[in-house]
Amino acid sequence: MRILTNKKGMSFAAVLGLAMFVVATVTTAFVIGFQQSRLVAVTIENTAEYENAKNAVVATLRIIARDQDLDPGYLAGLASFMGVTITDLGNGAFSVSGTVDADQSVTSYIMYEDAIETTYETFLQYTGSEPGFTLDPTVRVQTLLGAYMTQFVAAEYALTAPTFTDFQSVMNYYENTVRVSEGYANMTATTLQNMANPTINADTYVTGSVSLANNKDLTINNANCFVNGNLTLGTSGDITIADGSVLIVDGTLTIQNNGRITGGTVIVKGSLTINSNNNNTIEYIRSTVYVRDTFTSDRNVVFGDATFGPTFLFCGLNCNLDSNAANTATGILYTVCTNFYGNNAAVVLSGGVYAVTTKQLSASGIAANANLDNGDDLFAMGLPDTLGVSTGGLPGFRYTFPALG
Repeated sequence: MRILTNKKGMSFAAVLGLAMFVVATVTTAFVIGFQQSRLVAVTIENTAEYENAKNAVVATLRIIARDQDLDPGYLAGLASFMGVTITDLGNGAFSVSGTVDADQSVTSYIMYEDAIETTYETFLQYTGSEPGFTLDPTVRVQTLLGAYMTQFVAAEYALTAPTFTDFQSVMNYYENTVRVSEGYANMTATTLQNMANPTINADTYVTGSVSLANNKDLTINNANCFVNGNLTLGTSGDITIADGSVLIVDGTLTIQNNGRITGGTVIVKGSLTINSNNNNTIEYIRSTVYVRDTFTSDRNVVFGDATFGPTFLFCGLNCNLDSNAANTATGILYTVCTNFYGNNAAVVLSGGVYAVTTKQLSASGIAANANLDNGDDLFAMGLPDTLGVSTGGLPGFRYTFPALG
């Protein structure tokens, strides 16, 4: 398919010049403190082979978007010249892969859209179980988070965000730019822990990991909070966030028996775990949550409803509602993840489950939620209005940043 029928195609000499410019400018090394299971990926990402493959993929994506050309002959020539593999996935989607070594490659996805779609139109209008449904390959947690945070810092602080590529790039920008330019108050973890009723009333940067005692709640009132470490609540500990406010955890987030997360938006650069050991307790997740790794529930979890609105839970790895045979899960849930585990009979959900690799639903499946439609203010719910396109808001291409696969 040729998008522009009357264009001046770039010569491969021009392509080479653009590619060399991109390669020269896109060479940031990411040093990320991964957990043990991610150490192999970190090692690969710190190699010259990884950087070369990543830069070749990024350059190819930008050339395609600049040329606006999806003609098979053009793509074949470009792939050969750039040393990448371009695969037509159908429905206007393509993958672009670069080889790191014999066992690893980096892959991005690029999608052409004739008109700007809302996030609702892109995937939330579906349950994910419709016959023939295919999840747009650009719908991933890092894409959703990057689009939301771009819109959030513009609306909240009138800032123009850089291009976010992953969770770490969001953390770096927020920690080094947003909190500094906006004068966040500094607070130690000990100070927050020692409060009788831990409360954040102004934009605050908390240094160190926070562990709150049993029956202590964390309340964030019309403010934003960045925790530079893990956040752990004790038994019957709640997190209550004012609508429109954001809690960022640069680590893991854990709640326990009878815990609740309600309101606002939560961003976790790690895993979110419900750690309950009592079959008689109920835990609640009624927020929009972006999780870099895995969400794991334990025992009985309740998601959104008609009063609180849906729960949006976007995970980079797994959404696991099956951690033990006694698990139950109910409510309105929209989740994007790599693997979804929820085939216990007591998992009864409405909304949407959008799993990339594995989707294990209970016999009841996933029911449609009639209370969400294209007229709803998704940004007010902690979602981007649109995933955006690489041409600055005009119909065209959007693509993901290269990831190991």
